[in-house]
Amino acid sequence: MSWQPAALSGVAAGLRARGMASDSQSALMALVSADTPQARVARERLGIQMARAAERAMLDSAPPEQRLPLIELLGQGEWASAGPTLVRLIEPQRQGAIQMAAVRALGQVRHPAAAATLVEPARWQAYTPRVRDAVLTTLFSEDRLVSVLLEAVARRDIPASALGASRWRRLTAHRTASIKQRAGALYTASDSATAMQVYERTQKGVLARTGNPARGATAFATYCAACHTFNGTGGRAGPDLSGIRNQPADALLLHIVVPDYEITPGYESYTVQTRDARTILGRLESEAPNSVTLRDAAGEAHTILRTNVESMTAATSSLMPVGIDQAMSAQQLADLIAYLKSAGRQQR
Repeated sequence: MSWQPAALSGVAAGLRARGMASDSQSALMALVSADTPQARVARERLGIQMARAAERAMLDSAPPEQRLPLIELLGQGEWASAGPTLVRLIEPQRQGAIQMAAVRALGQVRHPAAAATLVEPARWQAYTPRVRDAVLTTLFSEDRLVSVLLEAVARRDIPASALGASRWRRLTAHRTASIKQRAGALYTASDSATAMQVYERTQKGVLARTGNPARGATAFATYCAACHTFNGTGGRAGPDLSGIRNQPADALLLHIVVPDYEITPGYESYTVQTRDARTILGRLESEAPNSVTLRDAAGEAHTILRTNVESMTAATSSLMPVGIDQAMSAQQLADLIAYLKSAGRQQR
């Protein structure tokens, strides 16, 4: 039987067309599991096609548009045969699109080890933000995968803060009672919940005060300017805050008190070990199909070829340290917020 990528991807596509998308792997196995001569021939041919799909999917020199359907097909295979290839395809040396396709395929493989692989601590820390989001999206797609995610959070293999507020709201209101109950207990016990409680206590004492923008400028210079730019001055390690004035005061306070609540895309911190024995630490400024770019604390950009990446590890939290609010009085916080909200208008 001649090998053609279209024929391979057609197996999975045909199952979806027949309304079997929710359990396409089981349907595929049912087609070839009968104890008949025809089924035995079909199993042999399918095994050959799967092996060829795995081989072709691993070719970094092949165009992504050829590899992606093959990776999707591997998701319909068995863990013993397809798993090793898919696991290799989520390594940081691979293109982002290839990694994300492999993540989705691993979510389709029914063996428990497939989903467990996605939440291994070392792998989680190596994911870029786009791949990490693909992992979370995949794990939210089925109840069996949500349970794997919650177990990883319970073991602290994945920090609770990585899920973000919106995903926690979905989990704590989940249609499945057991998931809803487990998620509620985990969130209540998490550092994120504790931080939100601190925020709620701080909110009452800060937002009722009238802030002074002039004093707020001093607070900004003392506590923020080393990392953040505001109206053209300041550091570059954190996001530019010049356009932040349109955010409500309570949102600004939330980001100060709970810096892990939402990390601005492009400001995640990573350590990259290269194959030529360099160590580069900085925020992940951009990704390209064949490279990543980090910007270090001195503002210098480092572009690293994916093929030169030995390992890649993300920081477990925001670059912004927790507890800045504790070093400031309630009035200083109110002044800082007033400065961030008023300075832009004063320049008009």
